Amino acid sequence: MVMYSKHNEVRIVKSFTNLFRPKMLIAGVLLAVVSVFGANLLTHNSVSAACGNDIICGGVTSPSQLVNVYNSRSELQTLYNSDMFGKIAPDNGVSRFAAGQVHSATAYKNGKLILDDGRVVLTNAFSPGYHGGNPGDSNPNTVVIGGVTYHWGYNSTAFLSDGLKALVLMDKDDKYMQFAVLTSCGNPMQGEKPAFQCDMLNKKQVNDTDFKFWTNATAKQGATVKSLHYDFGDGTTADDNGTSIDEAHAVSHTYAQTDQEKSYHITVTVTYDVNGVTTQEKLQIHCQTDITVKPKVKPVSEFACTLLQPIDEGSLKFKFNGSASFKNTDITAATFNFGDDQSGAGTISNKTSTTADITAEHTYADFIGTKTITLSVDFKSGSDTHNAKCQTSIKHEILPAAIVRTGPEQVLGGALGFGSLAGAGMYYRASRKNISSLLDKFKR
Repeated sequence: MVMYSKHNEVRIVKSFTNLFRPKMLIAGVLLAVVSVFGANLLTHNSVSAACGNDIICGGVTSPSQLVNVYNSRSELQTLYNSDMFGKIAPDNGVSRFAAGQVHSATAYKNGKLILDDGRVVLTNAFSPGYHGGNPGDSNPNTVVIGGVTYHWGYNSTAFLSDGLKALVLMDKDDKYMQFAVLTSCGNPMQGEKPAFQCDMLNKKQVNDTDFKFWTNATAKQGATVKSLHYDFGDGTTADDNGTSIDEAHAVSHTYAQTDQEKSYHITVTVTYDVNGVTTQEKLQIHCQTDITVKPKVKPVSEFACTLLQPIDEGSLKFKFNGSASFKNTDITAATFNFGDDQSGAGTISNKTSTTADITAEHTYADFIGTKTITLSVDFKSGSDTHNAKCQTSIKHEILPAAIVRTGPEQVLGGALGFGSLAGAGMYYRASRKNISSLLDKFKR
């Protein structure tokens, strides 16, 4: 038992006061820092010693397990979202990973990371770890991320065995690798991502029905264009070996033309060779286009006829001469109406692609006056029919009596005739007088 005394009280006060002296305070802080650092270093060294190069000791067996470890370790979060080793977080990546929206893949010593569906998503792949940093090591390169020093190397030197399993998170379009991790150790992977993309489906209208198509595509870092498959939207397709990359090598297609306007949706599917693996782009939003084929334009038909003045051949017989001109149509028949309730077919001759002569003859019965003659010409273009009419006229009159001759016999005849007329007149007057007398007698 310690007995309380005035002396002890003074000693306790002095000891407590010494704790707040500057030198003593600094020494205490340094001791605390060294203690914490030493504990962390010991812990890190013990993990490294137990797990070797593994970022996650013992690796992971499922996407959800990896996410659980990720959420519990700030160091892992920093590493898994670094520019050097890919980013798991963007586009809700952690939640997609936890939900199992990932691809199984295999990483090879040759630097390829290949999904189980055959797509090569990385070449010249490399990964970080805790060991290395010296020439000749499997991880000879050094990088500091979030205050932690990592050592990294390419698969060709870092892998002790070939064909390591991995989990791969693709981007939201399922096209390019977003994040990859080796399941056996939790070490992330990065490398060269093959770039392949259909940039544009180009079109050019040559005429009403003919079109040209060509495709601009990006293919690099181990990717090349292997072939192109065009779907013209009208039930026909065409394959190209990848040469139709400009107008000079365009694929041509002719659409059927109808009486109605029609639209077509054209697509092209680009097949790539990605490091020896045949791959197609899943979403090719830029490699589609639409075209419209205008309906047939009917050419304007032009047609006319001309009828010349008829030729009088005597005895009321006339000859009629006419002609027809036409464009985008054809002459089929010609009919004359002679103006006397009679009609007849015209004779078509000297026909070319645009003109024809038309003739007819007709004999009239005796008539006085004018007759109107009408020529009717029929034309046809496709299913359309046309008609042109033209007219002329003829005139027929009785000639005036011949002028009387004045020879001796004509004078004598005329005198006799005049005398006869005079005698007849006198007789008429006498007869009228006798009748008048008889009437007077009856009146008395």
